[in-house]
Amino acid sequence: MYQNGCEVVRVDSGYKGLRHEALKALENPAPFVILSGMTGSGKTRLIHKLRHFVDLENLASHRGSAFGSHFGASQPQQATFENKLAQAFYQVADNTILEDESPNIGRCHLPESIYARMVTAPMVMIETPVRLRAIEICQEYIQTPFAKGRHLCAIGQSFAQNIERIRNKLGGLECDKIKSLLSEAFKADVLDEDTIAAHLDWIERLLTHYYDKQYLYSLSLKSRKTIFKGSWKDCLDFLKSLQNE
Repeated sequence: MYQNGCEVVRVDSGYKGLRHEALKALENPAPFVILSGMTGSGKTRLIHKLRHFVDLENLASHRGSAFGSHFGASQPQQATFENKLAQAFYQVADNTILEDESPNIGRCHLPESIYARMVTAPMVMIETPVRLRAIEICQEYIQTPFAKGRHLCAIGQSFAQNIERIRNKLGGLECDKIKSLLSEAFKADVLDEDTIAAHLDWIERLLTHYYDKQYLYSLSLKSRKTIFKGSWKDCLDFLKSLQNE
């Protein structure tokens, strides 16, 4: 590279030195605030409207749920995820916003030092009615992939497989009910007002019978101070004021 005119910087201690610095950054990150809210609240969409944030799901190439894998994307190795996370923390200021996550984002694991801080960090919570959350999920997981050329049949098969994976937590009867509603909604090869309404029904049922229960249980295990609750827009305004935007 040097012979071809590129500026070359040699890092003292090589990759091991970089890795050591990355681990140091993860041990003592700048103070952050957790953005929480039930599944479909639009947390990811909100943090991208802020100046200072770390998108954990993007770094892990996973949305952090049974339906979380990014279409066509593979997850990074653990060390690569940690290095990317350290680089992100190098570039942020106080009151950086992190989206609420479990310790595992797909196969990537949050470093213990980071997750321990997340459990006790101050929290802002989005409050959104379940129907609006179902609309958000339908747009992100069905309408957008369909508009980009993914077949509805393939989307439906992926959802059915993922729902089957949580059968034990849902319960057999509830799992079969949701899969029946899903199958009926995906029979049509178009997305119009009627078929979207059918999709909202099974998504809403999945939210209330699985994701909302999981969220409330997870929240009960954490000792956070809630510094603000409100609508998506109100939370955005509050976090912007917190970051002096």
